Amino acid sequence: MSVLLRARVASFLCGVAVAGVFGVYNLKHDLKSSHDLLADQVTQYTRDLESRVEALEAVLAQNNASADKSRS
Repeated sequence: MSVLLRARVASFLCGVAVAGVFGVYNLKHDLKSSHDLLADQVTQYTRDLESRVEALEAVLAQNNASADKSRS
């Protein structure tokens, strides 16, 4: 193998390594932002569900109180 070919192969492999590191960094960043987005959505859905359950429990308690008054 000539010296020139070795230098070209070494330069190519160095470029592949740098591109790989950059790709892994971007992938890590994308995964983190996606995870944060999903976590925020789950938190919002949980809050919405809890508020709906509280509203239903309040209506149920009110209906139970009305039923108890009508029995008395």
